[in-house]
Amino acid sequence: MKSSIGAIVMLMFLLTLNVIFFGALIFEVEKDQIDDGMSLDFESIPQAMWCTLITMSTVGYGDYYPVTWQGKLIMTVAMLAGLMSVVLPVTIVGGESV
Repeated sequence: MKSSIGAIVMLMFLLTLNVIFFGALIFEVEKDQIDDGMSLDFESIPQAMWCTLITMSTVGYGDYYPVTWQGKLIMTVAMLAGLMSVVLPVTIVGGESV
C-alpha cells in the first residue's frame, strides 16, 4: 500500500474532479424536467453528484437517472470517464513491484 499511495491519491483526485464536473453538468441539463407537476429526480447538485458517483463506479442503483437525451449522453460520457479514471491508476498499482 505504501508504494502505491501516489496512484491511490491520483485515483481519488480524478474521481472527485469528475464527480463534481459531471454532477454539476447533469444538474444543469436535468433541473427543469417536470412530469405531471412533479420535479424529476435531480433537485440539487449533491443529488446529481450521487447519481454521477454511482454511474462512474458502475454500481448503477437506479434510484436517480437522467430522462432527457442530453442527460443520457452526459451520463454515458461520465460512465466512460469513470472507467478510465479507475483503470489508469489501477494499472500503476498493479504494475509496481514490492
